[in-house]
Amino acid sequence: MINLDISKIEEIRIDKVESQRSNQNEREVLRLKKSINESTLNSKEIDKLMQTLEFALAQDYDNTPQYVAHPIRVAMLCLFWLKEVGEMHADLLHAALIHNALEKNILSINELEIKFGPWVSKTIEILTIDREAQKHKGWETPYYEAVHSLDKYGQMLKVFDKFDNIYALVLNPDDQVRTNYLIEIDEYIQPMMDEFFPAASDYLKELIKATREMGHKPQEFFLGN
Repeated sequence: MINLDISKIEEIRIDKVESQRSNQNEREVLRLKKSINESTLNSKEIDKLMQTLEFALAQDYDNTPQYVAHPIRVAMLCLFWLKEVGEMHADLLHAALIHNALEKNILSINELEIKFGPWVSKTIEILTIDREAQKHKGWETPYYEAVHSLDKYGQMLKVFDKFDNIYALVLNPDDQVRTNYLIEIDEYIQPMMDEFFPAASDYLKELIKATREMGHKPQEFFLGN
């Protein structure tokens, strides 16, 4: 869930850093299942979503099983947003759980469409970053032009994917990587948050500010808190 209490940012950061060190998938899974069962989805949609969750959990993610906590949290964020705006979009939740399917070579684009339908496959295809293109200056412009061609649900999937990663960015010792990541958030992610979830805009701004000010911190810094 999104805790929009700005004073809790560092508590949440500690929790997310801890989740990278240890396998806390069970806790995240229980939270997501509870939220899904309490949603306005019908029983058939819930069953399908549970199958997608099990599919996501079955992947080894290059022998890093704790990685699946990220797509689970992204799905939680998407579900929270949908509830806040009084809407429901089952495909968004499916896409959130497997948004890394192309990047991690879990499924091909054709397999995505067969298994999850055209909205999920198109959205994930557009959101998947070409890592070779990313090495070249100016890659963001065509990439985010494509992102903006998606509907608001696809755009918010991108927002929550990036949002969830901000907390643990401080673990990266590369100053330039951290700087570039936060510039990207400022320029491309914040405007989408402002447009589609203004209630969370100030929180995102404060999270960016706090992360920039913190700089780099090793895992041990948080584990001692």
